Amino acid sequence: NQLIDAIMAGQVDFTSPSGAMGITGVADFKNPGKVKIYVAAGDDEKTPTDSIFVKSDSSITSIQGLKGKKLGTLPGIQWRTISTYILAKNNLVANKDVTLVELAPSLQVTALASGEIDALLALEPMSTTLKAKGIGKEILHAAAATTIANPFCAK
Repeated sequence: NQLIDAIMAGQVDFTSPSGAMGITGVADFKNPGKVKIYVAAGDDEKTPTDSIFVKSDSSITSIQGLKGKKLGTLPGIQWRTISTYILAKNNLVANKDVTLVELAPSLQVTALASGEIDALLALEPMSTTLKAKGIGKEILHAAAATTIANPFCAK
């Protein structure tokens, strides 16, 4: 939201495709001609940009194992909604069965490694970092593409 607010206020001239496509679309609809979309980022099951990870030594092997646990997500309504939907499609209720913890990207890998959270809905480059450093293992590959839409273009 902050990226789009900054664009609309004229504080920045452009943002990366991770500027939240859904919010960008709403901003464009409410302010025709103020926003121009040149690139959209998305993923599918073959080339995911998001997956759910747990620590490498965790006994959790599937999303069902998150009941009673904490799931880290990006901050904001968009990823809270996406996380809630992914959990619901797997018969889990956000903030009842699984506590959602909003974390800035710079804190996500450390939060999983330290045990502050039990799982992370990780987007690139966090997914690659978790794998490369041996910190995390994937329990739900291409989370959004396999539960919401394939391809999934909300980034």
